[in-house]
Formats: sequence, C-alpha cells, structure tokens
Amino acid sequence: MENKKQDFLYIVWKNPASRRNYIVGQLSFSNVYHFCYSNEYQDALKSGWKGLEAFPNYKIDYESKELFPIFASRLPDPKRRDIKEILEKYEMTEYDPYELLKRNGGRLPIDNYEFICPIYKNEKTQKIQLEFFVMGVRHLVGCDGKNCTKLLDLTADTQLYLNPEPQNKYDRYAIQIVTKDKKLLGYVPRYYSEQIFNILISGTSYFCKVIEVNGEVDGKDYFFTTREDFEKAIQEGGLLEWAEFVGNYYGTPLKEVNRLRDEGKNVLLEIEVQGAIQVQEKCPDAVSIFIIPPSMEELERRIRGRSTEPEEIIQQRLAKASNEMKMVSQYKYIVCNDDPKLAAELIKTIILRHVELEENK
Repeated sequence: MENKKQDFLYIVWKNPASRRNYIVGQLSFSNVYHFCYSNEYQDALKSGWKGLEAFPNYKIDYESKELFPIFASRLPDPKRRDIKEILEKYEMTEYDPYELLKRNGGRLPIDNYEFICPIYKNEKTQKIQLEFFVMGVRHLVGCDGKNCTKLLDLTADTQLYLNPEPQNKYDRYAIQIVTKDKKLLGYVPRYYSEQIFNILISGTSYFCKVIEVNGEVDGKDYFFTTREDFEKAIQEGGLLEWAEFVGNYYGTPLKEVNRLRDEGKNVLLEIEVQGAIQVQEKCPDAVSIFIIPPSMEELERRIRGRSTEPEEIIQQRLAKASNEMKMVSQYKYIVCNDDPKLAAELIKTIILRHVELEENK
C-alpha cells in the first residue's frame, strides 16, 4: 500500500468554568491512526480535566487500524439516510471518517471537546488558509451567546482585522479580532495565537473575513423572550410544557406545535421529565419514550468519561437523573441506551410504527 503523508489534529478541551482551551492530545493518521497526549495535558489536569478513559496511560502512543471508537462516535453514522447531504455540506463526496472529523471539528453539544487542524502553509501557493471560531464573543459583546448577530451587525464576508495584544496578562501572544470601526469582537483561539502573532509581527500581509455567523438565532433555534412575557405565557396557557432550570425558563410554545400539526407534520420534542409529564396530560395520544442508562453506575462512568464538568455539577446531574428514573412508569415506552446504535434503531421503529398506525386510521 502506498504510504500517505502523515496528517494530524489537535484535540482541544475547554474548561467549562474558565473557558480556557487546552491542547490535551494529538490524533494522527498515516495508514494507521495514532493518539498521544500533548504537553498541555498536565495543565488541563490541574484545571479539572479527568483525561480520556479510553487512553488511561498518559505516556504511551496508542495505535489503531480504525478510527478510535471514542472519536468515531462523534461523527454521523454513515448509514444515515441524509449522509449524502451531510457530506455535501462539508464538500465531501465519500465518507472518510478522518477527513470528516477534520472538517466538522468533532464537536458535540454534550461536552467541551474540539478537533482542530494545526497551521499549514500550502506548498504550492506558499499561503496559509485557516478557519476558526472567534473566542470570547458572548463576554465581550454582552449577548450571552443569544442572537449575537443583531448586536454585532455581522454578515458573511464582513472584513475583520487582527491586532496583537502583547500586554495581555493571560496570553502574551493574544490577538484581538476587531471590526472596521475598531469594535472588539473577540480573540484568536489560544492554540493558534502564538503562530499567528509571529506572522503578524513579521509584517506578512493577511486578509481576515467572516465566513459564517453562528449562534442561537431568535425564531430559528429558540424564541427568546423576557421573563415577564414568559410568566405571562404560563398564566395564559400559551405553553405546551415548560420548566425552570438553573434560574432560566424553557418551554414549548403551544401555537407553534399546533401550527406544525395543522400542516400535517409530526412534532418531536426532546425534553426533560417534568415537561414530558405536562405534554402527556395535555396530549394523551402523545408517544412518550424514556431513554434509560444500563445502570446508574454506567451513567456516572459516561458522564465522568466526558471530562467536561466539575464534581459539583456531576453530582447534581446524577441526583437529577436518579429522581427522573422514578418517573419511568409514566412513559409508554422505555429504551435502554446500552448500545447507542441499537437504541436509536428502536426509537426509530417505535416512531415510524405509530406514524403508520395514525396514517391507517
């Protein structure tokens, strides 16, 4: 077999409390996959990181002919019906797990890991092309991660500017990202800052622009509202279900559910137990599925294996899960998430069967 040029990705963990990024490992591919911890793993451990359970030895180089399961599980299943559309989104024609991991970053909403490419210079053009997420937006702009696009007035292709900030007390290689009118947007990720800092002070020309404006968009991801309006909706019966979690209200607008159902669509809700009980009371024909872990011990192992949360939060989550398990009898179906792929197939079968029954009425 022809040898491929070695390629590698940094594995970055973000401390959920301080929001600081640590390069904790390196994944490489050259006919076989290799994983090893990086020099920063010790700093990450001091900051609360627990390491990766699949790789208990911090000193050795792990090797596998296939992409390690702990990383492969972060990718969409190649058997998905919409896998072609997913690949097209990342400008791919064939399912290549390593290439897909490079392009989508392997990010999951349940943890604080990301896979990033190191900075390379194109051998033909002698230019560097790099894409990254701006760090610190929600803190600097004050949007708390919600609908930042309106506050920033940014669109794709908006030109941005890079300003080295050597006096920064946290990172002497810090680089500000500012708009044309000098408004501070955020910072270059710390894992890139030193290399880009040196490029900038060398006088090398560059062009920086917005590729995509992400974040939670009002009317698309959520309907953002004031606390007063939310409480008014509760009183007036405008919510199918609602709950308060860590001081914030979350709920499902009844009119949106009715609109979708009037259009002949099936509405799928991924909600917590207290919300699900409300839905069943208002919609007796709703199909409720409770997804349980194989055991509380296994649930704890999985949560700790993510290495994303401090001990206090882990204990809160376990206590909450234990209380929710007491409500399992309130559900029509129970699916054990022992094998995630099998559990997904069971849930799919349950839903499709009920859709078929409804259509045949």
